[in-house]
Amino acid sequence: MNAKKPANPENMFLMFNHSLSKNQETDAQNIWGTQLQFVRLPGQLKALWAQIPADKQELFDTLAPFRTWLEKQSRPNDLVLIQGDFRHRIFIGCRFYAYYGFI
Repeated sequence: MNAKKPANPENMFLMFNHSLSKNQETDAQNIWGTQLQFVRLPGQLKALWAQIPADKQELFDTLAPFRTWLEKQSRPNDLVLIQGDFRHRIFIGCRFYAYYGFI
């Protein structure tokens, strides 16, 4: 049986405060295709990401602006690369993006 290969993603959303190196971008494009575009957090969200306390218990409301941004900007099959507190990554990655079919 031949499995249908999924389409290459168009975008990789970067959810962290630093930048990828040129080598990291090249590696990602070698894996996912040269069409891959890197989408960085807008300035206000980048500042907010840096201020999320690691010990904050309730994250749903705190992470709402990030979910909204990704809902508006991303499409199924896009990539989301998240760096930060483990709970932030799990909350955004698993609970939200599995539903929408993002990688």
